[in-house]
Amino acid sequence: MKKWALGIDIGGTNTKFALVDREGEVREPQSFRTLSGDSFQVYAKRLQEHVFEYLKTHKLTLSDVVIGVGVPNYSSVNQLLNSPPNLSWGTFPIMKAFKELFDCPIFMENDANVAALGEHLWGGATGCDNFVVVTVGTGIGSGVYANGHLVVGHTGQAGEGGHLIVGEQNRPCNCGGFDHFECYCSVAAIKDFVKQRTGEDMRYHDIAAKFQEGDAAILAVFRHVAVYFARGLHQLMVCFSPSKIILAGGGMVVGEEYLHMISTELDKIIYKPMRGSVEIKISTLSTSSGAVLGAAALAFERQINVWT
Repeated sequence: MKKWALGIDIGGTNTKFALVDREGEVREPQSFRTLSGDSFQVYAKRLQEHVFEYLKTHKLTLSDVVIGVGVPNYSSVNQLLNSPPNLSWGTFPIMKAFKELFDCPIFMENDANVAALGEHLWGGATGCDNFVVVTVGTGIGSGVYANGHLVVGHTGQAGEGGHLIVGEQNRPCNCGGFDHFECYCSVAAIKDFVKQRTGEDMRYHDIAAKFQEGDAAILAVFRHVAVYFARGLHQLMVCFSPSKIILAGGGMVVGEEYLHMISTELDKIIYKPMRGSVEIKISTLSTSSGAVLGAAALAFERQINVWT
């Protein structure tokens, strides 16, 4: 059994990867711009170059690792990438393509499902059988654990919480729909709301800094977004009855004050029998390495299932 997993998280903005050992220790996480407008073939060449150079630096080869990959809109049932809204790659057999890139054991899952696996093995859901992870990044994703098992559904895409309908402003989603959770609460959506309110096209890093400083305009945007975030969480709660909801990803770097805003709005609309039954918390896994840890958790878990 391999000592190292190479976790790869493919996001709409950045791709992150790192070596992770069985205790969840991450070795020198790396990242590069995904450049979502590039073809997959162009992206794959860059990924392969980055990975080979990284392994060489650590005096390892593909024979020393098992690879786990988290990717948006992936179906583990048919091993297809299904036109992710924030990547321009369309629909194709991405698992097959990865096997051609890397000659070693590879396991792949929807990115939010991967985040749930990471939380279950090393994060805030250790020992928990019923929980939901909501990932807040370029888009919104969700991974669901029910009765101790990851929920994937008939198509392998169960729990696509980012496309729950939460709004009424006819906001278009990159998937082609309207008023989805992702349209109101993702990092991309928050940046858009900030631009509408302030006239500035700001990086999320700068938005988060102004949030921490108590900037009135930025706080007003997050209070507005919290209304829709609460609606998304409420739908996940009544559908899956989790004991925990864990909010993960770079969008949550603003921290506990934003969580308080969301919880306040949720309290106004909550289905009364569920009041007090769900713990909502921000992931304790780092925003820089959390998704990579999830991908590594996938690799370790699936390799055990294959070999036992």
